[in-house]
Amino acid sequence: MLSDISINITQNLLHGQFSTCQGLEDTTLGNFLQYSICNGEFAQILFTGHQHWVCASNIGCQKGEINIYDSSNHGNVSSYVKKQVAAILHEEGPEITINIKSVQQQQNGTDCGVFSIAFLTSLLHGGDPATRTYRNNKLREHLLTCILNGYVTPFPEDQGLRVRRCKERKLQIQLFCTCRMPWDEMDERRKDTQIISCDTCGKWFHCSCEQIPDIVFQEQSFWQCSVCSSCLKTRIKKNNGPLI
Repeated sequence: MLSDISINITQNLLHGQFSTCQGLEDTTLGNFLQYSICNGEFAQILFTGHQHWVCASNIGCQKGEINIYDSSNHGNVSSYVKKQVAAILHEEGPEITINIKSVQQQQNGTDCGVFSIAFLTSLLHGGDPATRTYRNNKLREHLLTCILNGYVTPFPEDQGLRVRRCKERKLQIQLFCTCRMPWDEMDERRKDTQIISCDTCGKWFHCSCEQIPDIVFQEQSFWQCSVCSSCLKTRIKKNNGPLI
């Protein structure tokens, strides 16, 4: 499995070659959900949280959609990846769509990084990784050559090879709170990621994002989100004059 150092060196080279493409940032930013919000086309290699790399991009996608190119996919996307994708898109709508693309699958447990780079390189050079058949035994050699030359070219292919591909799938991921992030049951175990619904608008928000006091949970008391509270104050001020 490639280290983040190798991944980042390659992404830096590709960023120099394709400067108009957003993303291609240091993969360690994903640990803190600190990737830049991308409003245009982007591509980014992501760590899944389970000793695995995947390629993510919205190139060729509709707004609120993203493609995942995963060389060892089993029908789903990790919660870690969903959150990184949501952080990059910061979609205002109620959900995002993740398209798992039918790409070539690796033959061992260590080639995910080099396959992710191969997918990424094909995308940036105008190709579709889902239609590519890579020469598995030449990928690492080609990557080393690219790094030594300081320029990344498409990886060796052989369309005559018979390879295994994952099944294409479409996942709908619901978003919550002002941070526009997904939520899962694991988040309930952490105080800062617990969510509560606004008693006025019915939308859900994180405790940390809205700075919700503990008493709201302890006594199940009435609570309004910052947006509804602001609207209420505006109406009161308009109807009754300045608030004291």
